[in-house]
Amino acid sequence: MIVSFEGLQFTADHNWVRIGGDTARIGITACFAERLTGLREVRLPRPGDRVQHLAPCGLLATSCWTGDLFTPVTGMVTAVNQRVLDEPELVRGDPYGAGWLFEADLADQPGRLLDGLSYLELTSQHT
Repeated sequence: MIVSFEGLQFTADHNWVRIGGDTARIGITACFAERLTGLREVRLPRPGDRVQHLAPCGLLATSCWTGDLFTPVTGMVTAVNQRVLDEPELVRGDPYGAGWLFEADLADQPGRLLDGLSYLELTSQHT
């Protein structure tokens, strides 16, 4: 999968964020998504929920693994991707497109995020 990282920022926990004005769209990276073989459940925060930078806000589950979903921003959730709730494999198949997770209005600008090159350097150390 060839992906342009233009406009994306990343966390070391394999989340991405695309910020447009005061709104952030959040998802998980392809590096992490490819490990989620058999993704069967996605739980997301609800519109109106407040999320906190690097705090758990949801859940991802396969048949043999369950883990917290962390958010790269602080703010109020404004939208969730209903498609991934109905079709969890979208997260794995198109993590930067149709598999996005939720959007939030930013309470402040996020800190401690990585650019694309820094994220690639981080992930190359773990392969």
